[in-house]
Amino acid sequence: MGSTRGMLWGDIVMVLMFLCDARLLIKGVGVGLEFISILQEGSSGLYFPQNIYFENIYVGQPAGMPVLQVHALRERPSERPYFYMCSKNPYAAWFHIDPFSGILYMNKTLEWTDFDTKSSRLYGHTRKLSLKVAAATESQKALCTDHRKVEVALTFVNATAPSCGQLQLEKLCFPDRDINPHIKENCMPGPLRQLRRFTYAFLCPNYTISYRVKSDTPVPFALNDSTSELVVVAPVDREEKEAYPVIIVCMVQVEKTLHTLFTPLHITVYDEDDNPPYVNGTDTVDVLIEFSRSEGTVLGSLYVYDRDTTPIFPEDQTQNKFVGTLMTNDSWIKDMFTIQHTFREEKAIFDNVRGTVHEYKLSLSTNVSVEDKRSFQLAYLVNDTTYPGTEGTVMLHFNVTVLPVTIHFSNITYFFVLSRKATAYSQIGKVCVDNCLKFKGIDIAYWLEMGDRSVPEDVQPCYAAVSVARSQEDMSGLLYVNDTAPFARPECQELQYVLVAQEQQKQFQAKTQLLIILEGKAEVLNVEGHRTLACAEKRQRGECETYRGLGAPTGRCQWRQDTFSTEAICDEMCKTIIATAVLLSFIVSILLSSYFIHRYHKNTPKPPISSAEMTFRRPAQSYPISYSANNVRRSSMDSVENQVAIDTFKIPEDPKWEFPRKNLVLGKTLGEGEFGKVVKATAFRLKGKAGYTTVAVKMLKGPLYLIVEYAKYGSLRNFLRESRKVGPSYLGSDANRNSSYLEDPDERALTMGDLISFAWQISRGMQYLAEMKLVHRDLAARNVLVAEGRKMKISDFGLSRDVYEEDSYVKRSKGRIPVKWMAIESLFDHIYTTQSDVWSFGVLLWEIVTLGGNPYPGIAPERLFNLLKTGYRMERPENCTEEMYSLMLRCWKQEADKRPTFSEISKELERMMVKSRDYLDLAASTPADALLYDDTLSEEDTPLVDCNNAPLPRTLPSTWIENKLYGRISHAFTRF
Repeated sequence: MGSTRGMLWGDIVMVLMFLCDARLLIKGVGVGLEFISILQEGSSGLYFPQNIYFENIYVGQPAGMPVLQVHALRERPSERPYFYMCSKNPYAAWFHIDPFSGILYMNKTLEWTDFDTKSSRLYGHTRKLSLKVAAATESQKALCTDHRKVEVALTFVNATAPSCGQLQLEKLCFPDRDINPHIKENCMPGPLRQLRRFTYAFLCPNYTISYRVKSDTPVPFALNDSTSELVVVAPVDREEKEAYPVIIVCMVQVEKTLHTLFTPLHITVYDEDDNPPYVNGTDTVDVLIEFSRSEGTVLGSLYVYDRDTTPIFPEDQTQNKFVGTLMTNDSWIKDMFTIQHTFREEKAIFDNVRGTVHEYKLSLSTNVSVEDKRSFQLAYLVNDTTYPGTEGTVMLHFNVTVLPVTIHFSNITYFFVLSRKATAYSQIGKVCVDNCLKFKGIDIAYWLEMGDRSVPEDVQPCYAAVSVARSQEDMSGLLYVNDTAPFARPECQELQYVLVAQEQQKQFQAKTQLLIILEGKAEVLNVEGHRTLACAEKRQRGECETYRGLGAPTGRCQWRQDTFSTEAICDEMCKTIIATAVLLSFIVSILLSSYFIHRYHKNTPKPPISSAEMTFRRPAQSYPISYSANNVRRSSMDSVENQVAIDTFKIPEDPKWEFPRKNLVLGKTLGEGEFGKVVKATAFRLKGKAGYTTVAVKMLKGPLYLIVEYAKYGSLRNFLRESRKVGPSYLGSDANRNSSYLEDPDERALTMGDLISFAWQISRGMQYLAEMKLVHRDLAARNVLVAEGRKMKISDFGLSRDVYEEDSYVKRSKGRIPVKWMAIESLFDHIYTTQSDVWSFGVLLWEIVTLGGNPYPGIAPERLFNLLKTGYRMERPENCTEEMYSLMLRCWKQEADKRPTFSEISKELERMMVKSRDYLDLAASTPADALLYDDTLSEEDTPLVDCNNAPLPRTLPSTWIENKLYGRISHAFTRF
């Protein structure tokens, strides 16, 4: 023993492994990978049910004491595992292993001197040690150089083991660290795991410890009472069940008291390629190639099914490799076509157990010439190379027909009338060879030639008036005004052209006649050096309609409010440019205002003012601004009183967006945020209407106020929670309640139709925002207000000062974000689009169905990041239809482009409204989980988008029709 004594230097890393020739299996479970090691098939079919073992060793534990037991399961009846040490490290001599049982023993007693740290660079209470061991059949010798092994990690504790009275019973029964075991399908029965903890057995000799296995369903496992080993009693088939959850029950008898402890154990069944591939329905598909002839075009698909799983990485080490071969020697076919192979794992079509669906897509490797014409059958052999039987191949057939495409005009003559007042680049019309709108991979060019080359020389310049260009969207041609000078020449009356279309690859041509008739009288510009500009340069209707701008077919620009030019290239760009310009101008104005305010307050004393009416006095045509004397955040009480008027900026008042301060009476504060607050107010003659209107006024920490419509019932979240208090009793026969309902329909109990109506209104409002190229970024029930008549108002109010609570937002940089409402691309990549608003709308649907419940109840925002990334989504709430839950799940698709648009959502909700007429049982829909309705959660509400503008079809219930208006931005500004 003395010769084996030595120091334990810091973290000594020697891996205790059992030799096993590992074939790396990677199991695709979603994006997860499972790695297992299996002994070399050519020489040994042994494999280990787990890939690491853990145990603790204390000072004073005697030599000869067992530490732990490892097991190797068999693949063949004749095999028997044999274990032995194979490490040359001197610390391996501290242990030895029984070659037949796999029990690891200590050769020496662990002493205090083994923890001498004078020469060690690592200090601490524990030291870690890993050793090496090998295992094989008795007739073999294991190779210690094999690098694919199983690890045993030992922790040496610089202390004596706790006494029996101080020891927790859980430590007697179960290890501190553990991993779930796995077994291979179709393998031999045998011991799987030792349940006893050898290192603690000597501490409590008077305790009696026993185990048993508990499961709700039959399992192929049993307990060996004499050895306390969990044993596999029968071979398993993964295609029947791929996991077995069991409960290990530990019973500790202490004198006359029996203590029972439980721990779960999840035993996974690893796959073996024991199922042949097959086709489910057909092995043949007909493919027609005519107008779509471009590279990459997918022509047809066939599917091959396999009940086995297919790993996804690395490709050359999969246990279920499919290899495909084109069964042809035709070089043209090989160059022209390719087969794209993809696969996915599914459960539904394989009896709720993972299997693989392989898809084989026939696609074009290059463009097909318009003159190619042929028909053939393309055979494709699919071979499961790792399936051991003779049925591992499937033959697929693609019946391909290639038709030629002729380039010609069915229209003998194109005829257009053109006003002489038309300006340059005015679009005259569109020309197209037959089926040109279907062309893909066929490039067409257009040009014009003079129809009669014998025309007089003085008439020839007339033909410069018109030209043709290829459309950017398809293979059609766009006729446009090229030169306006010929319009003033009286000899230019009828322009006869030959329209030529040419296919660019083979130079095939088609020709037809084009006749342009010039009518009217040309306009002559008398302004020397005049340069014609685009119509968009004119911002006022009057000057726009009198301006001769580019692209005007009648010679004058047309005022088209809320619409844009007909050319698709311009449409989206124009919207983006206008929105950007407006945003930049607003930012510049705010920055300038802040600069002058700062300079003023730096040099001007601030007199106290006691009256709010005095504070907001506004001289004619001036722009006074209030600001705090310092940058300290003010309380809700002093944010109005401590302000001063400044007659600084002379800015013209815009009556469309601004409202006179003298007609606005401020009331009580509704809420306050970081940069402003919201008060209830009364507006006189709002929008020219006689009398007073109750409104909400949002103000910055200064006098720039935003007037918004007053929402009587507050946020949708609170409204839904209050509706739970109403309950279904309104549906009873109580006369008082019925009469109250008739007097105030808003007080009636909610129906499922009402909830769908709320969602529909919000979707229409969001559809409007999407059309305006606006992204909300914080769509939630707290940011939707409920106005009179149960009309939904999308908003983003700051109605709470401390709006960013930990249960709703996570801090990023200098702010907090609403994690539970945010799309996955917003969380990880900070990308915000209309489709990320669709994700938030899905969470809002969940809030509506649960009557204001908190999303992801009981889950901290920090944990939600990884949960969402692994595919986790909220479960279907009670009283939520499958149709509604399906819509939620589609809103929560990981790929943004696979989520529905708000237009599609609106149509789907509209269909649901027609179907749903049943009352919602509010009592049943209120779960007992307090986390779901924690009233301490924050709310934030901001400027309104009115969701109410267009009535529903008359087939919908009349109780909904009054609420179905959408599409206006309902707010105005006032300044002082």
